Amino acid sequence: MTNQLFPLLGYEGTYSITKDGRIWSHPKGCNCNRSGKWLKYGIRRGYYYVTLYSNGSKKLKSIHRLVAENWIPNLDSKPQVNHLDGIKSNNDVTNLEWATPQENRNHAELNGLSRHYKTSKFPSKYTGVCWDMGRWKVSKRINGIRYNIGRFIDEEVAHQAYLSFHTS
Repeated sequence: MTNQLFPLLGYEGTYSITKDGRIWSHPKGCNCNRSGKWLKYGIRRGYYYVTLYSNGSKKLKSIHRLVAENWIPNLDSKPQVNHLDGIKSNNDVTNLEWATPQENRNHAELNGLSRHYKTSKFPSKYTGVCWDMGRWKVSKRINGIRYNIGRFIDEEVAHQAYLSFHTS
């Protein structure tokens, strides 16, 4: 973890940010004896957020997006930020990349991070596996195409089939 602070783009002089996503609030006014403070995070759907104030208005901002906007060039104007390791709380600049919605979905599918349970009311604890018609059904979406891998008696075997399935 690095303590080096950098001005937060759009909030220079008010907030600074570290490369691992911690936000420092500077004291108001330069003639006071108070020191600034580290902001506390809120969590929504697993992502860390902070409330930032500017010109009398407040905005809720996601930490991973603030880190990406400050350090990762977005040359292709991609709208989303992807966590490479799939851990939403790891907001280090080395763990983030800009992505399209499809790239983000593909990454989640390929790494077992998303859950698609629309085909069954009885999902497994594993991604891509659900109980259907007396067996564990396995399917996987890759590049927007859903592959039905098969049906298995054992849930663990179904999970292994999901993990080992790849297209050529």
